[in-house]
Amino acid sequence: MPKLCVASPEIVMSGDINIHCQFAIVTKAKLDAISVNGSCSCDDLPPPPPRPVTPPPAAPDLDLVFLVDGSDSFDGNYHERRTTTEGHKENHTQFSDSMGWVADMLKNDIGPNWGGKATATVVQFSGIKALEESYEPDTDGDAFGDRSGELKHYNVEYGPAAITNSASSYSLENQLRAVESLGGNSQLYLVMQDMSSPRFLVKLSQAMPTKQECDRIRIMIIVTDEEWDIRNLRSSESLNKSISDEADLEDDVRRVSTVVQGSGRLDRQSRVLVPKMASDRYDEIFAVIVRPNTGNDLNENFIINDICKGKSDHYKKVYANKFVSGMEAAKAEIAKAINKLQK
Repeated sequence: MPKLCVASPEIVMSGDINIHCQFAIVTKAKLDAISVNGSCSCDDLPPPPPRPVTPPPAAPDLDLVFLVDGSDSFDGNYHERRTTTEGHKENHTQFSDSMGWVADMLKNDIGPNWGGKATATVVQFSGIKALEESYEPDTDGDAFGDRSGELKHYNVEYGPAAITNSASSYSLENQLRAVESLGGNSQLYLVMQDMSSPRFLVKLSQAMPTKQECDRIRIMIIVTDEEWDIRNLRSSESLNKSISDEADLEDDVRRVSTVVQGSGRLDRQSRVLVPKMASDRYDEIFAVIVRPNTGNDLNENFIINDICKGKSDHYKKVYANKFVSGMEAAKAEIAKAINKLQK
């Protein structure tokens, strides 16, 4: 305890001395150790709020549109002649086996992965050269435009219909293999134009309405040879509209668009406009091109850049002398690419 001493000379008097003192005390401490155990409880605290659950994004729906060449040149190639166990002779053409190829892909590759979430449409295309210029677009391939069905530039052989994941529900292979080819020339641009029109695309939506907040993927798969005919094809209203709506046309496209808008006709020079419109309508386009022999591969740059949207891996090259193995490889690669699109 502090002490205060006051020395005062002796005087004959008395008085009071008041002394006021202030003290400050500072305490310092350090933590030497800490331990945590599970024996404590906080019963008086409210429970934490539940974490919000974010639903996974909805898986996309899928529309597959197959265009299979039924022209004389494609169907006339008998790549295999065989005799069945019953002694019947069978001629397998590129067309008949391509139709079976489509059925096999839908049944074994697409159905198990996309069953209940995909549609399929199989279109055989050919063409009648003399009636090309009189064809009215978006009239279902009827060459005379009278809905008689007597002469067709193309024919929808299946769909649009929802794909199921039940293999037992498929009779597609027999159905498609039994289709007779149209046997004309190869009017690929005519059918591509119609299959890219709003009139046809709405049929896909009606075949399987898209769920709310669900993406929809459209894929076109073309099976044909290396040459296609176009001379004086009438352009559709949707094609002309897509040209006028395009803001950043390249010079060559702008030039041919002027030709189209002036005459309303498409020829070999302006053919690029058809796959350009198809590229706007379809997310992916695959082209399986069956060639008669190696060393003379025509139209490769056009196939990759204009038909396949610049994706070289979407161009599948098959040769007639290895048709079966080439088509199997193409089917496996295309199906793998499609199945990767599922989220």
